[in-house]
Amino acid sequence: MPTTYIPEAIMHDVDLLKQLYAKGQAYNIILYCQEETENEEKKFPHTPSKKEEKEKEEVGQQQPSNACARKFQKPSILEVEEYATSFDNLDFTPRYFYDYNNVRGWCIKGERIKDWQEVFRVWAANSRSRKDNPDSIRSSRAEQRQQSLLMAESRNQEKADRETAEREQRLAEQKAQAVSYEEYLKMKKTKG
Repeated sequence: MPTTYIPEAIMHDVDLLKQLYAKGQAYNIILYCQEETENEEKKFPHTPSKKEEKEKEEVGQQQPSNACARKFQKPSILEVEEYATSFDNLDFTPRYFYDYNNVRGWCIKGERIKDWQEVFRVWAANSRSRKDNPDSIRSSRAEQRQQSLLMAESRNQEKADRETAEREQRLAEQKAQAVSYEEYLKMKKTKG
């Protein structure tokens, strides 16, 4: 089967490739394109630019600073509990702090924690601010669920009350329009 040269612009035309494939020519076209790219790579091997060489040298020469050189040491639960004794009235347990951060790999927003004690101090400060301003305390999920159930129940009760009042009003209107049987017979005689 002869190899057919097709311009690169047409190679991205899916419909044309389907037609060529149906005729049995697509395989040859793909092979031809692969041969061309291999030949070009042989003719023009990649030579790193001066900028790439400079970046490579800089990466090799960089010495870690003392702050970066010090690798983060994950604290033990005992260290966290010991550190927590210096704080009063925490609304979380040291165990919760440890488990919370341990599960997340001691990362905050995708970045590794550098100083777990600083993070603990932030937690403690947030704990104090919530205790100082009880209005800002977020209710637990159970309380939120309870509140939403109560609201739904009150909405349902209001709806039922409205429907009952509407039904009673319709009945009263029907009674006002209703005619006794005797009156009905009289009306029938006068019409007929």
